[in-house]
Amino acid sequence: MRWRFLLLLSFAFGLLAQTASITGRVTDPSGAVVPQAGVSVQAASSGLVTSGETNSQGYYSIPSLPPGAYTLTVTRGGFVPVRQTDLVLAVQQVARLDVVLQIGAVTETVEVSAQAVLLESETSTLGQVVQGAQIRELPLLGRNPYALAMLVPGVRPSAGVNNLPIDQISTVAVSINGLRGNANEYLLDGAPNTAPSQNQPVIYANPDSVQEFKVENQRLQRRVWPRRRRHL
Repeated sequence: MRWRFLLLLSFAFGLLAQTASITGRVTDPSGAVVPQAGVSVQAASSGLVTSGETNSQGYYSIPSLPPGAYTLTVTRGGFVPVRQTDLVLAVQQVARLDVVLQIGAVTETVEVSAQAVLLESETSTLGQVVQGAQIRELPLLGRNPYALAMLVPGVRPSAGVNNLPIDQISTVAVSINGLRGNANEYLLDGAPNTAPSQNQPVIYANPDSVQEFKVENQRLQRRVWPRRRRHL
């Protein structure tokens, strides 16, 4: 088995932006599942609403959400609607939020504004997000946002092609968890951004336009394919 390291960079305004998603299960106070409950997610920045509903097992999934703050609302006839505000999703996050609906009139609403850390039990990948405030405010030699990957534990500088302190290729050459600097893959707004020659980025985005990025570890299994014996 081996590890593949992705450096995922998200623009503040991207057509193919790296996305996040919310999933979870809706139940009643007794723990019974609530099927066909309406689930809507509204973006705080744009007001755009994405809707879905729970399946027969009470599960819901709202995928392809741009990173940012959201309000989640769950409704079902005979139950009090629940509105959860201040949900902040990071790039490539798969957040789980289970909801318990209380029996009552639909004219009432349960408002929840303080939310514990959202579980990410739906993915086996490991990673850490470098926030937009860090990209804007920290010193950035060469204005290369990928260089801030060294804020993530396990990431250290690696000798680049030219080994110059302000050369873009040199500042992006990082070793993650002891692997070579050319063992990384770069994505920009969901699209491949890796040069095949030395596995460095093709496009070095202006840090002023970058919302956030994530260093993600993906574990890949090596496949062994049987080879049939040839009869002479």
